[in-house]
Amino acid sequence: MSLLDDIIRGEIEFPRDFSNLEFRPWGLLYHNVEIADSWDSNHARILHAEGEALPGAVTEVVDFYRGQGLIPRVYHLSRPGEGRALRAALERAGFTFSTHNDTFFVHRRPSAIVPRRDVEVRRVTSLSAELAEMIERSHDGNPRARKVVQRRIGLPNIHFHVVFAAGRPVATASLHDMGCVTLLDDVLTDISCRGRGYCRAVIHHLVQYHAANLSNPLELYAENPTAIRIYEQAGFVPLDGPLECWSAWLDRHPEPNVAAPCVCRES
Repeated sequence: MSLLDDIIRGEIEFPRDFSNLEFRPWGLLYHNVEIADSWDSNHARILHAEGEALPGAVTEVVDFYRGQGLIPRVYHLSRPGEGRALRAALERAGFTFSTHNDTFFVHRRPSAIVPRRDVEVRRVTSLSAELAEMIERSHDGNPRARKVVQRRIGLPNIHFHVVFAAGRPVATASLHDMGCVTLLDDVLTDISCRGRGYCRAVIHHLVQYHAANLSNPLELYAENPTAIRIYEQAGFVPLDGPLECWSAWLDRHPEPNVAAPCVCRES
């Protein structure tokens, strides 16, 4: 497989560590009703259905998530054009779409970041009350991210690292080892401590940690220009080759013979 194929595979499989998974002949159903507003935890991947099988797969997705009390949602990531038939089938079913403009990056060069020396960065395998509070506070009080971290922080393939300043947690980032690739994820700085170099400290630490402990390619995706500058300083370069990335969702039961209005609620 090419690096592009490995990244696509890794992105398709990354929710396995914090969501429940059901297999279908046409693809995957991720679901976790305990985090109903986490779209990463609750979406389908239609991977194998073609032609006349596509409408049936879409119907199965809708029925499954509505049966769970969840919004039917489909994620798609592929080379450009490969999702054209799937998108058309979802459009006919009344789904609304959002195209994601994230750029994928691969680590290629040594980090040029000069990190702060007055902090400690270390791996943690459990969620302390102080760390949980920091994560939730930095997501405007929404517990979604904290619940996702709590579910996977102790897993052996999750290398979750925290920056401590004066003994308290101020930033986080993780390496998610998926075999084919490692995803740099969970990048967060305490809302009260941003702009002080803590994010740079943990990113610099993790690229060195990855080089010492893991052998597969290190990748991430980003859209925020400030974050991208940090990643580039840490040695990440844009992935060669474009990817098509979008999500689609169906907001509620349609009225008879009336298309349902849909609301974009991307996480």
